[in-house]
Amino acid sequence: MMNRFNMPRIKVNSVEEYQLFESKLDEFQNFINNYNDVGSYKTISGEFMNWNLPNFNKSSTCIQGFIDELDDLTNNINQEWCEYRILTSVEMFIKNEGDIHGKDVDLVNIILGLNNNNNEEQLPKIYCELSDKVTEWSLSDDHVNILNIPYYECGKCGKLDDYGVAASEHCMNCQPSSQ
Repeated sequence: MMNRFNMPRIKVNSVEEYQLFESKLDEFQNFINNYNDVGSYKTISGEFMNWNLPNFNKSSTCIQGFIDELDDLTNNINQEWCEYRILTSVEMFIKNEGDIHGKDVDLVNIILGLNNNNNEEQLPKIYCELSDKVTEWSLSDDHVNILNIPYYECGKCGKLDDYGVAASEHCMNCQPSSQ
């Protein structure tokens, strides 16, 4: 059961692999943003309400599309996490009524695990706490932020890091100070 809180981690071995992951992440964000309007909000809401009905065909829904895209992004490491992450995010999006009532709620930010402009968590607190317990490590202490999926080995000290841009080939501890 805890597998659904264990965010997949992908080790990148080069700057090129890191940049490839970033481009896949951009494509994933664009895919979600295509559904960020009033009509799609109603569609997503309807799909979510019917999701657990026995005869509901999930295969052609946009929610299943989000799950499949996230599973592809994470190299099919933990499909259970992808499904639970998307369903939890969609539930929070619906609970906050999406963007249609003037609230600053963005589906892509909820799915990515980013805070809204008020610096309030958009995912449930219990989800975040369980993710912190299950995910092995993250230097940023943010085990729900999808931007932290890729990690790399520091070219200078050999430690694993998931902060910043791997293009620098240095971890947070080895970054030259900017004085």
